[in-house]
Amino acid sequence: MMRHVLVVLSALALVLRLGILGAEAQSIDPQSLTGEWQGQAVRAERGQSGPYNLTVVKVEGDRVSLQIERSGRTSKAIGTLKGKTLTYGGGQGETELTISDNGKEMRGTWTGSGGRANISLTKK
Repeated sequence: MMRHVLVVLSALALVLRLGILGAEAQSIDPQSLTGEWQGQAVRAERGQSGPYNLTVVKVEGDRVSLQIERSGRTSKAIGTLKGKTLTYGGGQGETELTISDNGKEMRGTWTGSGGRANISLTKK
């Protein structure tokens, strides 16, 4: 009986510890994302790459106002921030970026009917 109690308590302690570590790893000040991000979008299957610039205009709760510059075009979008993941998109494709633990880099993909691009950004 005592052994069973120790096993249960050990398991509970491990679960609690992992939960705390996971929460610490995901803590990012959303306001620190505002500003300019510069980087590249690479479409390996087409052998194409080019500049990809993102401006985080405003963060309110999980709602993120964005301006995107790529291929000589500028567009606006509203994204969603969940933990360290920023997603945005619409009819032509969906972008999902993961924010680094230090909050200075984002990496992810754009996926749409025209294929897929890998995106990497650094906070300016």
